[in-house]
Amino acid sequence: MKRVFLASYFTEAKELFLEYAKDGDQDRRVTFIPTASNPDAYKDHVYSDLKTLEDCGFRASTLDISAADAETIAREIDSRPYVFVSGGNTFYLLQEMKKKGVDALVRDFIDRGGAYLGSSAGSVVMAKDIGYIARMDDASAAPELKDFRGIGYVDFCVLPHCRSDYFAEIAEEILAEWRDSLDLWPLTDRQAVVYEKGAFVLKDADAQR
Repeated sequence: MKRVFLASYFTEAKELFLEYAKDGDQDRRVTFIPTASNPDAYKDHVYSDLKTLEDCGFRASTLDISAADAETIAREIDSRPYVFVSGGNTFYLLQEMKKKGVDALVRDFIDRGGAYLGSSAGSVVMAKDIGYIARMDDASAAPELKDFRGIGYVDFCVLPHCRSDYFAEIAEEILAEWRDSLDLWPLTDRQAVVYEKGAFVLKDADAQR
């Protein structure tokens, strides 16, 4: 069974994740990948997501894929039932994934029953192409990225941070530019897309209160 949880901001979607994970593995070890935030000075969202995971009873081992070799990355991802890819610059994240073959590792990991958890960039990168997110993320942070083809595990495109304090206007511009040509799934920071009962569905923490 596929296990995929794609959030705009994992910390704010904590309630949804607890509901989603309640019948999952008793082994709550997770490989935490903060790589997308490497180009950014601001990393509070990464620290917050890591703390939220730990508050949910998970034991995280941090893996920066830009600093580790391909063999180490494969071993680390394969050794735990969960992998979490946090937010930051999606283009830089994809660049580092492709350099080490992590895009293929992630697809295989999910197909073998591993649980993939994404937050912001970690959710966007699952699309077939990430070019649509260029208004929100700076593509120049990834000078070695040859194309914008993403992991391609989903047929839709997560648009994070809709109606958020910092990205609401940019998210609306992206939606206006791409809504007619892409299957965009706009997410507030309180929403997530999860795979359950054979399909991806939108979950809203506020609607469940």
